[in-house]
Amino acid sequence: MAAELAALEKHAEDGIAAFLSHIYKVHPPAKQGATLGAIDASKLQKTTQKALSHYHPDSQPAEMDEKSKFLCLEITKILNAKYAQLKMSS
Repeated sequence: MAAELAALEKHAEDGIAAFLSHIYKVHPPAKQGATLGAIDASKLQKTTQKALSHYHPDSQPAEMDEKSKFLCLEITKILNAKYAQLKMSS
């Protein structure tokens, strides 16, 4: 678990596009049909909002294991921080 959290932090430091690519590849959303799509620099805010809806703990299935729930919570924290940065810079 510590290695997964460290990887999340590392990719978060590399920027929102790198982080989004990482989480959708390594920790795909539990929701059926939830995809990232293209990462367009002009639409990063909207893409980040979409990712938040895919990873938010309240939108996860009840039968999800505790480790996955925790990772979704950590991913959501990082996405919220990145979204706030995007809003401030626009």
